[in-house]
Amino acid sequence: MTKNEKYTASELADRFEEAITTLKRLHVPGLKPKAYFSGWPDIVYTTWEILAQETLPMRLGSPTPDAISRMEEVLNWMWLIDSVEERQLIWLRAKRVPWKAICRAMGYGRTKLWQDWVAALVTLSYRIEKQQKKKK
Repeated sequence: MTKNEKYTASELADRFEEAITTLKRLHVPGLKPKAYFSGWPDIVYTTWEILAQETLPMRLGSPTPDAISRMEEVLNWMWLIDSVEERQLIWLRAKRVPWKAICRAMGYGRTKLWQDWVAALVTLSYRIEKQQKKKK
């Protein structure tokens, strides 16, 4: 989207989901310590042992530079949300956590949390639009 367009609540929800996906795909070097290693020799598996092992999930590779830019934009939007609970609710929904688990964690009913989620996205949309007008 261009800088002058207005975001709807559903478009913002999609952008937050995309940011979560991009964060998962983003490889950050240096998270594992490099100084540690194993002195044991490598295990050599037979073909049947390899076939019997569990398969690892497929990695999608690094995100594109455009996806990273959009993710950074979404992360900057978090400063426009006043309430910590609203931030938490938006991120939990972006991670596709089921409503039942969110209700249990936050201590409210599904209807109230859904209304709060939509209200937070609409408020965020208004604040983004207001911020874009200030930059002009």
